[in-house]
Amino acid sequence: MLSVAFFMLTLVLFMFSPQVSHVVTEYKDLGSVMRRLDTDSTTSLGDVAIVSVAWFSESMRAGRPVPVEDRHRIKPNNADMVYTI
Repeated sequence: MLSVAFFMLTLVLFMFSPQVSHVVTEYKDLGSVMRRLDTDSTTSLGDVAIVSVAWFSESMRAGRPVPVEDRHRIKPNNADMVYTI
């Protein structure tokens, strides 16, 4: 239940605050995050980093936001990818 509450708080802050820099999620794929945020494009998120809980945990241990590395980023799965020719 805590993860749902945390996600909903993140969603509310994201929707109403231009200061949001990161969205922390337990979701494993970008498509799930986009559906939850009710958007179909990452461009609407601007420079917001969509990261895993691991990034949040590492940041708490460091006492500050750690740099986002590739392993922290939530990526699309194959079903989410759109190919154009």
